[in-house]
Amino acid sequence: LRKDIDWEYKEAMLNLSDGFWNHQSYRDFLHEFATFQVGRLTIAMEDANYPLSFGTRHELNKTGELMCHHTILDMEARFNTGENEKERVWRTFRDRDPSQYTSLITGEKPVPLKKKWIDIDPNDELYMLV
Repeated sequence: LRKDIDWEYKEAMLNLSDGFWNHQSYRDFLHEFATFQVGRLTIAMEDANYPLSFGTRHELNKTGELMCHHTILDMEARFNTGENEKERVWRTFRDRDPSQYTSLITGEKPVPLKKKWIDIDPNDELYMLV
């Protein structure tokens, strides 16, 4: 939230070195935060009788742990948009390498986008959902 209202804070966050984002204490924080988020989600899932289970708020099952992994990947993708300056100009979190993700239901791996996300034409037949 702060980065949305404080431009100096946002600039400082964007200029942090890669060492900060890869430090073990930051990775531990991400895991704790993701576990908390998914744990809270389990409550809503139980209340709604959702057919998929992530375990309980206190103990996640295998699917819940996988959702935590995906949550961490999503958080990282919003900060780490590329190794080189040319990629950072155009890359978004949607352009992340999908090989670390797995379907929660089928276990299948996703495929990468054929183009940069920003260049995808929603009317392109290749991307139309029918």
